[in-house]
Amino acid sequence: PGLPGRRRGGHAGWAGVCWVQFAWRLGYPSFWDPDEATYAETTREMLASHSWFVPMYDGRPFFDKPPLFYLMQVATFSVFGATEFAARLIPAISAGAMVVIVWWFGRHLFDRDTGRNAALMFAVLPATFALSSYAILDMTFTMLLFGGCALLTVSALEQRRVLQWPGYVLLALAVL
Repeated sequence: PGLPGRRRGGHAGWAGVCWVQFAWRLGYPSFWDPDEATYAETTREMLASHSWFVPMYDGRPFFDKPPLFYLMQVATFSVFGATEFAARLIPAISAGAMVVIVWWFGRHLFDRDTGRNAALMFAVLPATFALSSYAILDMTFTMLLFGGCALLTVSALEQRRVLQWPGYVLLALAVL
């Protein structure tokens, strides 16, 4: 059978909050932050030159940031074209993943209600709205770093060694 009405309403509420916070203005026709245009152009040039591990800007190597974020944007550019939407999709997905990580971490440290409330508070922060809507790597870095730390913390507190390796992988990806 279907979900009870209250649970269905809760899922609809979460979907609404996440849509407004992370997806509503992804395709807005201009970049807000000056770095957005730089990162998007770097990704576009990487895609055009097939330079997968050396970020390029104005035809020259651009080692301002590690290449993982650009590679993730290359994937969205390949699917959606070099658009504002494609450039902003990775931070929006990262913000959605961060909400899930905060919920999971809060649930393991305290209880289900604390996890849910923490995730909701994170989701509606103005900084979350801003960083998930900009084509910059801050939200992706935060998600990878916090996710790795959360996995390692729960691994240590609950004696679940199997969580260590995914935690280490997320930490390694954070610096890539």
